[in-house]
Amino acid sequence: MVDKSILTNRIELSNDPEFGLCVELSCWDHLDYIEDVLAEHFDVEYDFKVDDPDNSRYALFFGEQTDEIVLRKSISEINRYHACTDQIFVTV
Repeated sequence: MVDKSILTNRIELSNDPEFGLCVELSCWDHLDYIEDVLAEHFDVEYDFKVDDPDNSRYALFFGEQTDEIVLRKSISEINRYHACTDQIFVTV
């Protein structure tokens, strides 16, 4: 069982100089969870991901087809839900 505190870590949208909009995550479990939450609850798909345990880098990257406003709102909603309820989203 994954520690809930890892899954509810606050997430931030950043702008990677090479690939554009990006969400850096703390570990593989956090990456997997946020990937599912974005897709299942907010209908937001990423363009590609980095799952690199050797360099401790876990990130979702969003292409130009992603609406930045929708993505920012989704991230805000995820953070707010975690902070207000201390619960995780149910995912399949």
